[in-house]
Amino acid sequence: MSDKVKISDLSIQINFPAWERFNLEALTNDGVVLFQYLVFHCQNVAEWTHSDNDIKLELGIKRSRLNTLRDKFLKMGILETRVTLNQYDNKITAYRLLYSEIAKPDNLKKIYREKTPSGIAIDLAGYSRLYRQLVQDQPAGGAKPKPKSAYQQTSDQYKAQVFAIKLEELYASRLEHFNSKQGAGKKIAGAVKFSPKHIQSLANVIRHFDNDEYVRNAFVAFIDELFAKMVGGSPEILTTLPRSPLNYFLSYSNKVTNEDEGGDFAGQKYAMIWRFGDFYAARYTKG
Repeated sequence: MSDKVKISDLSIQINFPAWERFNLEALTNDGVVLFQYLVFHCQNVAEWTHSDNDIKLELGIKRSRLNTLRDKFLKMGILETRVTLNQYDNKITAYRLLYSEIAKPDNLKKIYREKTPSGIAIDLAGYSRLYRQLVQDQPAGGAKPKPKSAYQQTSDQYKAQVFAIKLEELYASRLEHFNSKQGAGKKIAGAVKFSPKHIQSLANVIRHFDNDEYVRNAFVAFIDELFAKMVGGSPEILTTLPRSPLNYFLSYSNKVTNEDEGGDFAGQKYAMIWRFGDFYAARYTKG
C-alpha cells in the first residue's frame, strides 16, 4: 500500500487564505506575484539586481506585462529602479523597495483588501507596522550611477553599428528566400540600409531590451510580414504598408496609429518590437 500523497509534494504551496487578502482587482495575480517576489528578494539588501528575461523565466510574466507592473509600482512610489550592467556587460535592472512608502495607508489599500471576500476585516495597520520594521532592517541605498563616459557612448554606437549590419544581411537573406518561392511578377527588389539616425535608435533599442536575440527575432517576423504585404498578401499584424519600414520598426512612441497592429502592446514603448517579438516566440518556435 503506497504512502498517502501530500499536496506539498506536488509543489502546490500557495497559501490561498493569504492570497485572498491581496487587492486582486487593483494588482491582478501577476501583480501580486511580482510584489511578493520583490519583497522576498529586496528585504535585507540595499538593492537587488535581476534581468527582465530571468524574471520572465522564473515567474512567467511577459516583458510587456512586467513593464506595466513595474511602472505601476514606480508611480505608487513604492519602488526605485535603475539600469546597470552585470559582469557580462548585459543590461539588468536594480530594484529597491521603499517599505516606508508601502506602509502608507493609501498604498496599502492598493496592495491589500480591507475585507476578504467572506467579509473578514484585514488589519492594514498591522501590515503598516510590519513594513515600517523592514525599513529598519534594510541597508541604505547605494550611490546613483554615474553618467556614461564618452568611451561607453562610443561603445554603444559601435555595438549598434555591428548589429545593424547583421540585420541588413538578415533582411537580404530572408528576401532571397522569399523571392525563391514567388512566381513571375511577384519578386521584391531592394534592400534596407540603416542611416546614422537609425543606428542611434537601434542603440536605444539595445539598451531598452534584455538582449539582441529578442530584437533580431522581432525583426525576422516583421520583415516576413512586410514581404507578404508588399506582394498583396494578408499578413496577421501588418494591416498597412509602412512608408519607412525601419522608422516603423524602431519607433519609440507608444502612440500606435493602428491599434490593431499595436495589439496588447499599443501602450508600450517600442510597441511594434514587442508585438513582433512575441509573435515570433508564439509562431516561429512551435514544434
